[in-house]
Amino acid sequence: MSYQALYRKYRSQTFSEMVGQENISTALKNEIKTGKISHAYLFSGPRGTGKTSAAKIFAKAINCPNQEDGEPCNQCEVCRQITEGIYDDVLEIDAASNNGVDEIRELRDKVNYAPTQGKYKVYIIDEVHMLSTGAFNALLKTLEEPPKNVVFILATTELHKVPATILSRVERFQFKSIQVEQIQQHLSQILTENAVQFSAEAVTVIAKAALGGMRDALSLLDQALSLDEQQLTPENALIVSGMLSEQFKDDYVSAIINHDASSAIESLNQLYDEGIQINRIVDELLAYFRDLLLFQKTNQLQSPPTKKFQTNSLADTELIIQLINKVNQAFENLRFSAQPKLIVEVLTIDLATQSKPVPSSNESTGSTEAIQSLKNEIDMLRKELNQLKSNYDSVQGQHKTTQTKIAQKPLAKVTVSKEEIVGVLKSAEKQKLLDVLRVWDDFLAHLSPVQRALLNASQPVAASQHGVVLDFSEEILAKKAMENEQLPYEFKNLLSSLIGFSPKMIGIGHDNWLPIRDQYRAQYRANQQAQNDQGSSSDSKEVEVQQEAEHQAFIDEAKNLFGNIVTDVDEGKS
Repeated sequence: MSYQALYRKYRSQTFSEMVGQENISTALKNEIKTGKISHAYLFSGPRGTGKTSAAKIFAKAINCPNQEDGEPCNQCEVCRQITEGIYDDVLEIDAASNNGVDEIRELRDKVNYAPTQGKYKVYIIDEVHMLSTGAFNALLKTLEEPPKNVVFILATTELHKVPATILSRVERFQFKSIQVEQIQQHLSQILTENAVQFSAEAVTVIAKAALGGMRDALSLLDQALSLDEQQLTPENALIVSGMLSEQFKDDYVSAIINHDASSAIESLNQLYDEGIQINRIVDELLAYFRDLLLFQKTNQLQSPPTKKFQTNSLADTELIIQLINKVNQAFENLRFSAQPKLIVEVLTIDLATQSKPVPSSNESTGSTEAIQSLKNEIDMLRKELNQLKSNYDSVQGQHKTTQTKIAQKPLAKVTVSKEEIVGVLKSAEKQKLLDVLRVWDDFLAHLSPVQRALLNASQPVAASQHGVVLDFSEEILAKKAMENEQLPYEFKNLLSSLIGFSPKMIGIGHDNWLPIRDQYRAQYRANQQAQNDQGSSSDSKEVEVQQEAEHQAFIDEAKNLFGNIVTDVDEGKS
């Protein structure tokens, strides 16, 4: 029997076997159990996350005569034939190679024929975004008025390329990137099943290199085991994945921040000899500097930091941000350079001249408590200084006019205007913000590594139909994001596909966002109170006028009935 690749051997055959897509699995099973089968579905998300597998499982479940709890039995002839791809009523179409009008018109003609074997005829169109405009138009009518017992399942890795007319006629499911921990667990289970010895470090390398795709992870595992089928070692995992070792990154960055350009260049030459791609080197360095920044602010990482990483994290925050900006610029330059190696070598020398040395590992280990003590003292001094300033402002305020005004905190130089942010706040909707937050992780997954690194330091804090305010940890990161040539366009385009409207990206540093937000809230409350007061006065006058009118009408009617014997006792009163 011929060898079967791991990604085919361990392809999910039931919804419960799908890794990292529990919400989608549950929703699809519930539709099958209740019989509420839609005529068309759209599965979108990064490659290797289970879109096509889910489509085939769904096709089996709705045709399986022994279906139970929304799951196919995988034992009957129907399930077996669908799994092997020989079932007449389930057709898989690759839109990348069948993207013309003629192919879709032929499909549209065959759709009208009833299923020959099962209950439903299922068309699975993979990479549907590759269809031409004419092909999409030909498919549109069929999706709008599909024949009975026909189900279309469209799959795509690039949702923003699918026309809005198609999106409005399908039920959409957004597959997300699979977390590193989930990939690690699944790979460990497969290795244990096959009695292969492995180290947790090697599994982690492959899980990270897969970038959220289980298929890529299994393919890399296959390659690593082809080097040694008895065990999975970190060395083999690094070879097949092209990833950089933690030791290289620690040593390289340590050399950079200690002005040792010679050692850093020597480390680079070793990577060149091993055939590591230059784009990969720059991409991982960018991620490493980002991790340094996050570790400084949150003291947390996905994996335990090495001692040398902790030493490198003592570098000045502003310095790390400068290094990120320079690596980011080099990443952009690599796209247009015929000599990428030269770009990285010049980058290395440039980075080394920017840096300030940090304590050695021995010094940092022995002085951790002293450093922490100094930090605590600095924090206490800051608090005392703020308290003194607050007291001074209070005394000064007593000598000024007693008219109440909204305090305005002076702002640092910001990337966007205050008017733009206030404009969003005035038309902000809570649901719009919830929509953005709901798809935020999926949105980031569609960005390039450079763009994703920039927005990882931000979070959406306000949203309207026309704009989303992003709160960045530092103003310099907000400025870098807003000045990125492609990011504002990608922001509008991708969010349009994910949530149905295309807001403008408005980035601002955290220290500048807070006073603008607080000032707007205070002004809003003041306006509301003024409106309420005015409304109460107006209501009182309306009631008084209405009562007078009713009283006069009563007197007039009484005089008509009884003549002049009726007298208004209120007349003549002052």
